[in-house]
Amino acid sequence: MDLNPFDFTAPWDAFEFGRHCVKIGAQMAVVPMAWLQSDGDQLSYWLARLGPALDHDLTLVFANRCGTEGDVTFAGRSAIVRVSAGEQTIDGARRVAHLLASLDDDEGVLVADV
Repeated sequence: MDLNPFDFTAPWDAFEFGRHCVKIGAQMAVVPMAWLQSDGDQLSYWLARLGPALDHDLTLVFANRCGTEGDVTFAGRSAIVRVSAGEQTIDGARRVAHLLASLDDDEGVLVADV
């Protein structure tokens, strides 16, 4: 199971991983990844891909690989995020994402009270 649509053939709004988190009543999801460096905002994309899971209180640990291997550069940007009820909207839901800890593109250890 992945944050992206299955084999990139499922519709964008299938949200397989997000729906799974809701189905099992997850309070925390640890997401190890190896996303490549890009110009986009990875954290916003990762949150958007969780869709219906953002309607529930949830702590997300995004652990993304960093560094370079051969001619491939990994994005890093690991983060711990708490999604909870709030006044702001994330994709139309009244939720707020609290960034508890984050790294840039360097190696490191994240620690946060959840």
